[in-house]
Order: sequence, then C-alpha cells, then structure tokens
Amino acid sequence: MKRPVGKLERAGQAPGRLPGSLLLALNEPSEEFFGLCHTLDLPISRVECQRRTQAHPRTFFGLGRLREILDATGPEIDQVLVDAALTPAQHCTLERLSRRRVQDRIDIILGIFVQHAHTPEAAAQVTIASLRRELPLIRERLHQIKSGERAGFLAGGTYVTDAYYEQARRRLRGQEQLLERIRRQRALRRKRRAELRTAALVGYTNSGKTSLLNALTGSDAAVDDRLFSTLSPTVRQLPRSRPPLLISDTVGFLQDLPPTVVSAFRATLEEALQADQLLVVADVSDAPEVLEGKLQAVHVAISDAGAYDTLWVVGAKCDTLHGSRKGAEVTLRQAFPRSRLFWASTVTGEGLEELRRGLLEPPSDLLTVEFELPGHAEAGSFLSWLYTHAYVDGGVTVDPTRLVARLSAPVLQQARHRLRSVGGILRILDLVPKNEHPGTDIQAGLQRN
Repeated sequence: MKRPVGKLERAGQAPGRLPGSLLLALNEPSEEFFGLCHTLDLPISRVECQRRTQAHPRTFFGLGRLREILDATGPEIDQVLVDAALTPAQHCTLERLSRRRVQDRIDIILGIFVQHAHTPEAAAQVTIASLRRELPLIRERLHQIKSGERAGFLAGGTYVTDAYYEQARRRLRGQEQLLERIRRQRALRRKRRAELRTAALVGYTNSGKTSLLNALTGSDAAVDDRLFSTLSPTVRQLPRSRPPLLISDTVGFLQDLPPTVVSAFRATLEEALQADQLLVVADVSDAPEVLEGKLQAVHVAISDAGAYDTLWVVGAKCDTLHGSRKGAEVTLRQAFPRSRLFWASTVTGEGLEELRRGLLEPPSDLLTVEFELPGHAEAGSFLSWLYTHAYVDGGVTVDPTRLVARLSAPVLQQARHRLRSVGGILRILDLVPKNEHPGTDIQAGLQRN
C-alpha cells in the first residue's frame, strides 16, 4: 500500500528518515490518529497497513503478515503504534512478539491527558482512567505468564505481577475517593453560584472553544493547536453582563472514546451540560463528511443531558469559508435542527458581537416580581444586590421603595432570604412556579414552600 506521505509530514516527521515508531493500521491510518501522534510529539518513521474487514483477535494483523513486518524491523524502531483500540490479548501479544513498547489509540489519548492535567481534579481523572486501562492489561499478562503454573513451593507463591495488580487496585480506590471529595467541593461551589447564569462551550476537541472564550471575555486562556489542550474547566465572566454570566470552556469530545476514559471525565462533562446555555462550537473549516462525524460524536455525548432547549450552535472559523456557507449550514442544522445558529471568527471578529448580544438577552423563563422595600437606609444593600443579580425594569427615581424585576428561581430564593434582614414585600406577577400564587404578597421573613 502506498504510504500517506502528506500525513506523515503533517505529523511532524519526514517518512523513512527519523527513527522512532512503527505505525500499524487496518486499511489506512486516520487523519485524527496522526493528529494525536503530533500532539504527543511521537515520531513516526514507518507505516504498515493490512486490508482486513476486522482485526485478528490476538495479533491485530494476520500472524504471517505481522511476523514479516517485525522481521524487517530494525533496532531504530523503539515502539509500535496502533491506530485502533486494542483488546488486552492483542496488546500483550503484540508486546511479546515485537519485544517493544506498544501504544494504541487509548494509550496515546491518555498520554495527552497526562501532559495537560494541570489541576488536582484533572490529575485524579487521568490517573483513574489510566489505572482502569492498566488493570485488564495486567490480568492478561498474568494469564500469559502463568500458563497453568504457579510460583513457589507447592505452587503456593505469587508473581511480582500479582503484587503489582493489587497495588494498582488500591491506588485506583484511593484516587476514586480523592475525586469524589473534589466533586463534593465542586458541588458546594456550584451551589453557591447557583444564582449566577452560566453558559458552557462544548464541542469536538480542537474546534476553537478556547479561542472563542478568549474573544468573548477578553481573557488569555492558553490556546494550542493540539488535541485536548483543555482538560479542566476554565470559567470567565462575560463583560457587561448584568446579572453576571459565567462562560466555561471544558474538555473536548472525541469519536470512539473508550468507556474507561469517558467515565473518568463524566463529572466534568456533567457540570458543563448543567449550564443554563450550551454553545456547541463546530469547526466549519472541516470537510462536510468530517464535520458530520464530529457533530455526531458531540450529539452522542450530550444526548443524555436533555439540554436541547438551551442549545445553540456556533459555526467557528467561518472566515475559512471563502465561498457559500450553505453546505456547512445544512450540516449544522441537520445535526441540531431546533437550535439557534451563529457564525463566528476569532480572526476577523465576524459574528462575535451578535453572539455577545444573544448571550446578554434575558432568558425566557424568568419570574417577574414586584418589590416593596422599606424607606430606611438598610434597604440600599438589598437594592444594590438586586441590580447585580436581576433584570430591573425601568428605574427607581419616582419611588425608590417600589420596583419590578425579572429574575430566576434561584435568585428569587436568595431575594427572599435577604429581605428578612431589611423587611419588605415581594409579589410574584407571572410565570408562576409550582406552589406559588400570582399576585400573592410574601412578607419579609416568610418562606413559602
């Protein structure tokens, strides 16, 4: 099979020159796999492919073809890369036959995660995913090493691998407990800021989410043209947003992520998907079939969140579409037909102001509440807080003790609590939640359930 020379060059290597890795792939290596290798700075010096409808259950390639490749492999090759997710049996057999380190798609993804895990939460998540990946491999190595025999006198001993397996299991339990403590702390922080509006940037990895966050908020979060440059959520406030709107950028999605990796990062993804507004960022510079596949991966990742009513789609990098945008628009609307569509370019600034105006619009599910405040000075602090956390209609120049505001249910609960210290009345006028009655006065200090 002809070598994909252009792809190797894009991976940062000149084919056949630099020593490094042997790449094995069924049919043809994917562009995405070369991107993963480039992100991890893995040198690829040789590519071998075999046309098969499915991988061999133990050796990935056919055994004869694999031996032919390995016999022709010199000492300059120090590891084997596989563009697939290997089973434990395939992984261990390839290591045994090649006598080299073997890394498949999952190993490379985890290696990228290790490089970018800069917070305690991200480090714990990566460690958990790595250990969950490693334990089946250790079990398979034990199975292949023992071959029906036991170590020690009268087969009563253990192998070093046995001890390492138990050590890995204990470490996994410890990391899971650590991550649970971090999750509880994050839940407390999320509860404290429940009165603030939140928006989350979600999408395929390297789709331009961090660049969009910087452009919208004026921040300087690190941007890298590599996959998975963001693992832990980055939160910034949108300027001129009153009440404050927090925008978060989190880990990107990827096709065919293994369950062990997905489950380790589930808490981070769930927090993003609980935002008041989801913005799916799509790189429209991709070819239509590539864009469709990436949108499908995003669709699968958020399908369980039930957040389609609050989902917008942002066609990022639209400056790369020099001709008609109709093809990209059709693909985006087919993936998310009920969603509002924006175009944005962080290079030219196109569409950014329209997106900001959309984010600054009051949500449609706000409660309209009339407040009657006492005339003493203590009501000033409550008034200042209300102007920060609610949409106050008109002004208070005529009667500073009466005003109407639109606010969310969490802010309403906070308003009730704060009114206790100053006295006053609030009256819910419309959009009545369960157990509330329109036009009913709620005296300061009274809590309606």
